[in-house]
Amino acid sequence: MPRAPGAPEGEGHVLALVTDVQAGKSAVYVWDAARLGEGPLARALLPHASPRTFHGVFLPAHGG
Repeated sequence: MPRAPGAPEGEGHVLALVTDVQAGKSAVYVWDAARLGEGPLARALLPHASPRTFHGVFLPAHGG
């Protein structure tokens, strides 16, 4: 995901959906695309395990 509109190639963030099948939980991790080796910048825990999918999952709005 680009850091900003028009940002140079490689200047942005990498997002990944990670599921722990044994724990039944999922999270979205965010890395700085230029500093992947430094580990994730953030982790957003999901209130459920995300089903396996190729394209994505649409969820209802939560708390809003």
